[in-house]
Amino acid sequence: MRFRTMLGLAAVGGFLYWHKKRGGAWTAASIQDSARDLFKQLADTAKRAEASASDALDEAGKKVDRATARIRH
Repeated sequence: MRFRTMLGLAAVGGFLYWHKKRGGAWTAASIQDSARDLFKQLADTAKRAEASASDALDEAGKKVDRATARIRH
């Protein structure tokens, strides 16, 4: 079995586990609601990670500026 196939099966299995743990019923509407909720949570997590990375880069830039300013003087 190819790695890509195994990864896809793991993703589907993980989603179904999450849907069941969330208390969703086995209807198309409930599964669709779970999928929307999951993608919204993933998008929110990605936005938080982006903001965190941006803050870390800004802080690193400030540290470099302070270090180079000390070297110049």
